[in-house]
Amino acid sequence: MANLIDSIINLTYDKIKDDLESEETNKKDITISEKINKVKETIMSKKITTVTVSQIAKELVEKNKDVQGLNVEVAQKIINELFGLIKDHVANGERVSIVRFGNFEPRLQQGREGINNITKKPFKSPSKYVPKFEASDKFKEQVAATLKPE
Repeated sequence: MANLIDSIINLTYDKIKDDLESEETNKKDITISEKINKVKETIMSKKITTVTVSQIAKELVEKNKDVQGLNVEVAQKIINELFGLIKDHVANGERVSIVRFGNFEPRLQQGREGINNITKKPFKSPSKYVPKFEASDKFKEQVAATLKPE
């Protein structure tokens, strides 16, 4: 996975380098290599990782070694069932509140009128319910305390 991310970053870096070299640079402006380094730093600082249910299940098993019968398969099933129940309740119009985590609820998204950019014909999208998550104050505080903007 790390190799894939590095490859994407290098491809993006090379593309930006080519784009900048093809433009005329202003002598008063920073040099091309300085621009490239700034972009590379930005890309590197925004490495986002995705955690899967499988990884969470493994962590759950590791943290609860004393629980008999708990293995990765059982943990994955529990996690999937939990989220399945949350989806079912929200889809039935109910609010699901998990203390110190947040609330899941259906919200009405109003329909709107717009213009198709390709055909230039007006269209109207219907109103519909969409799932909405709102993090608890404790969850927001934890994220804010852990992740600091640069």
